Amino acid sequence: MSAQSTAIRLNAKQAIWWILVTIQPLVVELDGVPTNGIWGDQTLPVTPGSHRVSVSWKLYWLLPVQRATLDLTVDDGAVVSLRYKVRWLIFLPGKLTLDKAAS
Repeated sequence: MSAQSTAIRLNAKQAIWWILVTIQPLVVELDGVPTNGIWGDQTLPVTPGSHRVSVSWKLYWLLPVQRATLDLTVDDGAVVSLRYKVRWLIFLPGKLTLDKAAS
């Protein structure tokens, strides 16, 4: 096993007035496979290569809203940091960006 693993680090947070969002389930879809995510920081182990990451959350545990999708390439042994932000209006798409600060 290598000293450094290949992964995607996801930071999913929202403004303090969106505190009720944190009780709603976060859905992280990696290459078309949906999984339950967590609010805050999480690490997703991946293989090197191209990946498609989608993040959304379920309004009232039912309706997926604020989906954001990003295509990226992860090099062998690299950790790519992403940041997901909740928007001010529920039916706007969320924002998923590369986190430049966490290299």
